[in-house]
Amino acid sequence: MKEPLMEPLKGETAPGYEEAYANGRLRSLRVLIGFFVVVIISGAVLTGSRLLRISRTQAWIDASYPACRKGYALGAHERGGVKHEQVDLLLWSGKADDNCLANELCNDLWTFQTSPSRANGTSGWKQVARQSATRPEPRWKTVTVQDANQDFYIFGGDPMRPDGSFIDDVWKLTIATMQWTRLQPTCNDKPSAPRAASCAALLRRAHAAVILGDTMFMHGGMNPSDALLNDVWSLNLVSLEWRLRHLGNKTEERLGFAPTARKGHTLVPAERLFSTHSGKFEQAVVLFAGRIDVAHYFNDVWAFFPRLDRWEQLDNGLHGGAAPHLRDHHAAATYGNAMYTYGGWYQYWTAYDDIWRYDFDERNWTQLQPVGAKPLGRFLISFAPVGSRLYLVGGELGSDEPGSKANSYLNDVWAFDVATSEWVQLAQSRCPRDHSAEPRPARVHNEVDRK
Repeated sequence: MKEPLMEPLKGETAPGYEEAYANGRLRSLRVLIGFFVVVIISGAVLTGSRLLRISRTQAWIDASYPACRKGYALGAHERGGVKHEQVDLLLWSGKADDNCLANELCNDLWTFQTSPSRANGTSGWKQVARQSATRPEPRWKTVTVQDANQDFYIFGGDPMRPDGSFIDDVWKLTIATMQWTRLQPTCNDKPSAPRAASCAALLRRAHAAVILGDTMFMHGGMNPSDALLNDVWSLNLVSLEWRLRHLGNKTEERLGFAPTARKGHTLVPAERLFSTHSGKFEQAVVLFAGRIDVAHYFNDVWAFFPRLDRWEQLDNGLHGGAAPHLRDHHAAATYGNAMYTYGGWYQYWTAYDDIWRYDFDERNWTQLQPVGAKPLGRFLISFAPVGSRLYLVGGELGSDEPGSKANSYLNDVWAFDVATSEWVQLAQSRCPRDHSAEPRPARVHNEVDRK
């Protein structure tokens, strides 16, 4: 006779239930621990990969400093009532490898408080919050000018799009509000020059620009087809009209009536420069250096006289006297009646750390010999002049000799004081030197020079 099955009494646990329950909980705990271990290991691998990539691409992730960069837009504005005492630098965009965006360009805006009384590394960076969705497309090799209100204008450049196209937009950053506005200038391509060009020809990068009064003057650069340009345009920042002022051509270049088409050069203003054509002192735009390609660099000086719409050569760079070496992607600015220029590079490996003065009256060069520390040689840089100080940010270091390792981008801040002829370091660079990069070639044979 079978024994009747015994039902557990109400509230009584079935035999073996505790053991089964404990085993189930243990299995669940093991699965949960395994999941977290996988997450932690994956995070560590991704973080390690990111850190390795950052260490190899020349920038630290640090929210209190801008990414190390070159080919940026740089400006300055003064605060407070004492002239030149409280100066903030403005740094926008530029190329910074993969520490900003996937295409290596930064879409950020930073201010740097120079505060002369807080020199030698104690001044600070501050990122400007994005106050609206309206802002320029990030780019490098653009140009920047500032008007009498210290408002900040950018034009053109290379956004590194997959299709290789450039942009010809004009943007204004209003300093009082730190708001960007896209301007919509009209275009007049019928100059007094012998031939006109289409306004579509404004697309370019590695061009040069400067402001005289309310007008920005722009020259040269390279178009999306890799052709070098030799035209001069003006943009009135009040009426917002582009005007083609001069269209350089090979005949004028050959006869010495215009500079050779180029990129990577600089323009600075001259309020009082003698014109041999008019026999008078005139306002002028002064051009220095640049290059055609990796085999053809310049160190000549030219002046464009807007009232006359014509060029005059001031210095051919070939005389036996002192003059800067051939170069491009240097920095230049005007102080008094002279041009000051620093840095730049030559044939893909030599980056200069020299500073020169070109006297507009005497038309000669003097190499300055600053006392004390000075910045390392670099290129793809700009000056922001305020008072007697020429402010400099970042850039890229050169290689010491052919075949050596490519070096890092920078984010340090320096000021050259024209009055004392000395450099002052305001912030150190937080960028490791890149020892993993491929060596620079001893010779560069490529016909299309995209540097």
